[in-house]
Amino acid sequence: MHTEPNQRQHPRVTLFESARYITGQRQQIHADLLNVSVSGLALLTDRALPVGEVFDVSFVLPNPVGLDHRIFASARVRHSSHVEHRMAHASGLEFEGLDEETRSVLEGFVERETSSGQEGEEFRDADPMEVVS
Repeated sequence: MHTEPNQRQHPRVTLFESARYITGQRQQIHADLLNVSVSGLALLTDRALPVGEVFDVSFVLPNPVGLDHRIFASARVRHSSHVEHRMAHASGLEFEGLDEETRSVLEGFVERETSSGQEGEEFRDADPMEVVS
C-alpha cells in the first residue's frame, strides 16, 4: 500500500463515486469522490473550492456484504488545484467534528478496503492528482 507517512495521517481508499457538497447558500452541487480516509476526502468539482472554507458533504460508501452507508459530514478545504486537461478542480478536504458512528463506519470501510486483496489494489491510496492526470 502506498502511503506518505510525513504527509498522511491515515491511509486513503480510491473511490469513483458520486458526492454532493452544500454551499453557504444551501445549494447542493454534484462532485466526484476520488478518495476517502478517516480524516478526509478528495473531490473533483467543476469549480474551485476556496481553501479554508467549510462545506457539508455527502456520499455513499459501498458495502458489498450489506447496506451501503451514506455519510454526511462537514469538511474544510485544505488544498485545491486546477486539473487543466479535465477542465475541473481537485480538492482535498479534512473532516471536522465527525460523530463517533460516522468515524467508526469510515474506519471499518478503510480497514476492509486496505486489507482486502481485491483486484484494483494498485489504485488504492492513489494521489488524486495522479488519478485525474
